[in-house]
Order: sequence, then structure tokens, then C-alpha cells
Amino acid sequence: MSKLLFAKLFYTLGVSNFLRKNKRDGITILNLHRVSPEEDYFWNPMKPASFESLLKYLIKHYNIIQFKEIEYTRNGSSKKPLAILSFDDGYKDFYEYALPLLVKYKLPSNHNIVNECAHHNKAIWTQRLNAVFNSAMNDKQSLEFVFEKTKFSIKDFKSWMAFYLSIFKKMLNMADAEREELISQKEHLIKINCKVEMMNWAEIAECASHKVEIGSHTFSHDVISTIKQPEILEKEITSSIKEINERLNQSTDIIAWPNGQTSNSAEAIALQAGIKYSLHVGEKINFSGEQPQNIFYRINLVEEPLSSIILRTELFYSKLKNYVGV
Repeated sequence: MSKLLFAKLFYTLGVSNFLRKNKRDGITILNLHRVSPEEDYFWNPMKPASFESLLKYLIKHYNIIQFKEIEYTRNGSSKKPLAILSFDDGYKDFYEYALPLLVKYKLPSNHNIVNECAHHNKAIWTQRLNAVFNSAMNDKQSLEFVFEKTKFSIKDFKSWMAFYLSIFKKMLNMADAEREELISQKEHLIKINCKVEMMNWAEIAECASHKVEIGSHTFSHDVISTIKQPEILEKEITSSIKEINERLNQSTDIIAWPNGQTSNSAEAIALQAGIKYSLHVGEKINFSGEQPQNIFYRINLVEEPLSSIILRTELFYSKLKNYVGV
């Protein structure tokens, strides 16, 4: 049975309704990055139509709130389970496609932006890596990486996705300069220049005027767990938060760690900077008392058939993996 038929079967059987009943006292935080008609094989943006269908589902079954509402809605006063829509990176397609739908349905959200992207329309390193792999796969170009004298290419893997994920995980352990040099080499080799539109500060301010809580996704989207120098951590965290507050005339208390990577030192600096909501990656519901008070986990969503998006929202795949190891 194909994955699509599998998802449709369990969705039709009402599995999502059953799973949602166990969320009554928890908070479901959904993490999205792009809403766009564009396609990216390695991190596919959610189509605007899919996003609108997701919003309709959430409106029916959830009370959608902002982070600042958690303290007074977590006590069971809501008749529906709580959900938060949390976006990262600051792509302009949020402004073009997601924001109009959020405004249409009068829904709040959170968006965590990268300062350097807002300054210079800079593409983050993960987007550039995606572009390298998309170009190599689509044009059948040779692509090879060397780590510790071991070569990696598509012939060493069962699929392009497996190849990509292996390289991505290795890059999570690299210092910024080393990672930048490697990606630049590959861009030059296959002759591409990753171009992507990011929101500027004026557009971010407009988002904030429409019930979008603006948080930090760090100053440059570096891999925070690889940074050992306190002064660099201070720039990535404290300087990011300070600039957001000054430009938007607000007091942000949200930070989302790029790729879910952080450290004890980074968490301590974030607390000192006034962060109340430290956003991590993890397929789990946030129940009071189950994790440190300021740590919250988010469920990643990309473009899939609606039945799959809903089942992922309700943690069906996560529970299935735990039970049967698939």
C-alpha cells in the first residue's frame, strides 16, 4: 500500500479525531517555513491551497493562540485544544501567501526572523544547500563531498534524499566558515547562484501589525551548537533580539533555534536576554510540567497531501514509529 493510500485510509477511519482527544491539556505548535507554489524536492514549501485547508481544519478543531496567551489559556479554560502556528526564516512568500490567509481568517501566528536576511536579502545556508542538490539532481550533474578523506556521492545512497540528509547532518557539525566555503565551492562547480526573496524590515513590521508575534531565529542562522565563543553567541542571540525590539518597537521574548541546534551556554544567554519561549524541534505536544518551563517543541510541516498533513499534526506518524519502528 502506498503512503498516500495509507494516510487516506487512517484519516478516513477517524484516527486524527481519536489522537486529538489526548491533547486536551497540551499545546500543539506547528512549525512551517515556506508557503509558496514553488517546489523544492528536499524541503517542499506548503502550497497556499494546502495551507488554507490546514487553517480550516485548525479553526474547526483548535483554539489558535499566540505565545503570549499561553499563561492564561493553559489552565483548561479553552474548550478546544490549543495550537500555535510558528514560522521560521522570514521568507517573503510568508508575506505574499501566508499572511493574506491568516488575515482572512483573523488568525494569530508567530514568525521568527533572521536579522541578516532582513538586512541583505541573504539566503540562509540550508536554502543554498537545497539549491545545490536540486540543481544537481534535476540536471543530472555530478556532485561529490569529501569528509575526513571519505568521498560521498549519489552512488553511495539509495536516493537523492538519503544523500542530501547525510550531507546536511555532517554540515550541522561544521564551523560557519568551513561550511560557507564548502557550499560556495559546490555553487561555483555546478554554476548556480541561489536567489530567494526574504522579507525586509518594513514587511516584517507590517506582519507584526496583523497579529504576527515576531521572534528571533538568531542573527545569521548559524548552527548555534557549534559556536564556542561567548561574544559570537551574544551577537547571534542578544544582538538579534535587541535589533528586533528597536526596529519594531516591541519586546520580543521568543527565540527559535536554527535546525533545532542549541547549547546550554546559548540557552543561558537567551534567558538573560529575556527569552520566555525557547523553541526546539520535536514531534511532541507541550504539556505543563513535562519539560523545562521555557522550552517548547514544534512539529515540522511541509507540503504533503492534506490527510498526511493532518495526521502529522496529530502525531500519528510519530506514534506509529514508536510502536512499530517504521
